[in-house]
Amino acid sequence: MSSLKRMSSFPWFSISRGLREKSFFSLIMTKNVTANLGNYSQNLIHTLIVKPIKPIFVSNIISSLSKHVPDRMMSENSHDLKKNNLAERITSIKQRCSLPLPGTDSHWQMAPAVRKTTLHTTPPSDAIVSSVLILLYPWNQQLFTVVMQRPEYEGVHSGQISLPGGKSEQGDESLEATALRETQEEMGIDISKIHILGTLSPLYIPPSNYIVYPYIGFSEERPRFIADPIEVKEIIEFNIEDILKPENIVQKQLQFRNDYTMDVPGYRIGNHFIWGATAMIFSEMAEILRQIGN
Repeated sequence: MSSLKRMSSFPWFSISRGLREKSFFSLIMTKNVTANLGNYSQNLIHTLIVKPIKPIFVSNIISSLSKHVPDRMMSENSHDLKKNNLAERITSIKQRCSLPLPGTDSHWQMAPAVRKTTLHTTPPSDAIVSSVLILLYPWNQQLFTVVMQRPEYEGVHSGQISLPGGKSEQGDESLEATALRETQEEMGIDISKIHILGTLSPLYIPPSNYIVYPYIGFSEERPRFIADPIEVKEIIEFNIEDILKPENIVQKQLQFRNDYTMDVPGYRIGNHFIWGATAMIFSEMAEILRQIGN
């Protein structure tokens, strides 16, 4: 009588054998596992199916397997998982943008006190139409975005940190085209690789009389930046999740001309402080990220 037939005479064997074979078969057919386990998988199959041992729980099998899977394969699988998570997050952002947006309520949270009284005001008919771009892209297996610091000049937004963008021009087919054109001009990005995911709520900026339409774009790879030296003092990249961290939401006293000071809310990103319209736009983006979850 063969060893396999002798094993079948044990009362527990007919049940445990089927369970063990089915469970382990599912495990060893997992992508890349059999190719990397080598002789170990053969020995383990022999132990599980041929030798008359007591039933083994699947969790123990997984634990045993994990000790023998090469670090390279574990690293590759981890990388693939993070890549898939980023893809799912981008899809969720796109889907969320197609629904009613948080709007003014989210702008309010990052609005300076002097702006809160004008958030619900209808923009004047002569407001300058413009658009900006929140560009998302993967970097170091995280989802990053980019802003820029303006040079010092004689204007209301001198030295401030802003999103790439600007006013609509006659040759622009749409506000989306405006955002992309301005991003290319200011940051030298190849805009053919940018996919637009959706829009955020328009925001009126009284000091400059601009009404801004924000767009969210995605690039499958980190762009190559070539900053326009006239319009851009510094390009600043950061993890988009940083705008969700409570410790990065701060109040700061700013000093303006004629010794005028004002306390404003904003985001502390490294050594930089993002406030004003850019912070208000990011505040709506943060609310969307909270709603879709991690």
